[in-house]
Amino acid sequence: MPGHTDSAIYIQAPPDVVWQKVNDIESWPTLFDGEYASAQVLHRDTDRIRFQLVTALREGQTYRWTSERFLDQSGRTVVARRIDTGPFEYMHIFQSVTPTGSGSLLRWVQDFEARSDAPFTDAQVQDRIGKSSAVNLAQHKRIIERSIAQPSLTPASENGPSIGTPKRTGHVDIRVLAQASLEHVWDVANDRTAWAHAGHPVEDKFNDGEESTFAVNTPPDAQGRRWSFTVHRIRDNSNKTVFSRRYGSPDFLYSNQWFGYRETDSGTELRCVSDFELTAKATITAGEMEQIMNLSMARNMEQVARIVDATFAQSIEVTR
Repeated sequence: MPGHTDSAIYIQAPPDVVWQKVNDIESWPTLFDGEYASAQVLHRDTDRIRFQLVTALREGQTYRWTSERFLDQSGRTVVARRIDTGPFEYMHIFQSVTPTGSGSLLRWVQDFEARSDAPFTDAQVQDRIGKSSAVNLAQHKRIIERSIAQPSLTPASENGPSIGTPKRTGHVDIRVLAQASLEHVWDVANDRTAWAHAGHPVEDKFNDGEESTFAVNTPPDAQGRRWSFTVHRIRDNSNKTVFSRRYGSPDFLYSNQWFGYRETDSGTELRCVSDFELTAKATITAGEMEQIMNLSMARNMEQVARIVDATFAQSIEVTR
């Protein structure tokens, strides 16, 4: 069962100050309480930071991985992911800094799934992240408030780092089986023309190697509702996975997708995991959105699988 944590803390500091501090990657060894030995920025753009983290010594070992953050400065939100997933299938993070009273609410949401051969379970990781988030958020609070010489007047007991899981969050997990080979499935699943045939056309596509950005305008549902958003899609050809995020929508606070493709005894499994949270402006509940996404994603993926199997059968005939 995938893991999910949601933690927050009140910081007596202006949102712009908190935003600057939490995105100062080089300061993370101090900002986090004993978590990291080093944090090195590898690439920085206005709205994107790629960096490498090295953990502090744990049981005689250190761990390192590369992550990246996509920044929406106007909304003071971040969507982040681990690029080197290590023992995880995926690790996605949402962070927000929200004006609250005379200060700011700093919130972290993490969605993840451990690999089947990982030395821990999702429940164990969820417990660890929940506990470490409370410690690290408290460390953020101390350092940021101290940096502006404005210690919080709110008792720690009222700052509780955990805010629970909002009712606006949703989780979707779709699996479809194709009889074709992994390589053939991967090729077709990343072909824009196949998306159109599967009923999922895209507009205004920007394609730069392994990354694509495009607009999506969904057809009306049974109630005539439509959704429009931009998708940023990043392929990992070596691991046959895709990270995708939706943005630019008044309905989604965040919406992250992970696509995985793996060989099975009877073919290739296509899988899509989606985690999202709706904004307060959304005119639909998370449960309704889950149903819509389940139906539409399953329909599109099944159609892709049919296209894959048909083209794979034709390729076999040609080689005979």
